Amino acid sequence: MKYLIPGIAFLFVLLSCSSNDPSNVLSAKVFRDEIAKAEDAQVLDVRTTEEFEIGHLPNAVLADWNGDQFDAQLAQIAKDKPVFVYCHSGNRSASAAEYMRENGYTNVKELDGGMVSWMENGFQTVIGKATISNSQIPLTLTGFNQQIAKEEQVLIDVYADWCAPCKMMNPIIEHLEHRHGEKLKVIRINADTQQDIVQFLDVDALPTFVVFKDGEETWRHVGTAKEKYIKEQLAL
Repeated sequence: MKYLIPGIAFLFVLLSCSSNDPSNVLSAKVFRDEIAKAEDAQVLDVRTTEEFEIGHLPNAVLADWNGDQFDAQLAQIAKDKPVFVYCHSGNRSASAAEYMRENGYTNVKELDGGMVSWMENGFQTVIGKATISNSQIPLTLTGFNQQIAKEEQVLIDVYADWCAPCKMMNPIIEHLEHRHGEKLKVIRINADTQQDIVQFLDVDALPTFVVFKDGEETWRHVGTAKEKYIKEQLAL
């Protein structure tokens, strides 16, 4: 009997650590059929722009899971409508799907085997530039205001690619986002390409961090900061 307990315990650990419901991972055929049946289906490609342009599913929009604009792109996907997410082979889409579920997306389905499986089945693909995807359009001032109005707490990170202090803060902001995503929405604003939002926020130095709670600004900081200090301001 004492030899059976470790095995049972190990099985329990495996089951308890598995966060993915197998029913959410669909074969290529079922994935295609479910998209066709859903009137408000949202098809999300989480690969790179280059991969997307070589070939993607019909009506897919792009949000590069490994890109620094993933959250801004994802913000255009409705949380209360079905999302069908895929990548090349299934690894990135599994991570993205888990992240989406943790952040309020209620119906996320994954393509088992990704584009590899889709193409092996001979299903339709579309060749074209990722610019046809709404996810490639930078967040507008209107969209920005909608985001801060609907989220309970938002941390705005205004940065630039050439800004060394901004790069120093990246790991801290990313850690906060992934650790506290259920309580905190992070929006990254590129100071070079989103000037209307920068002007709206009255930002004149980088990096600048602004917190909105229920649509109202509650905290602002310019320059680098310790993660502990930021967490204190956010009550995390």
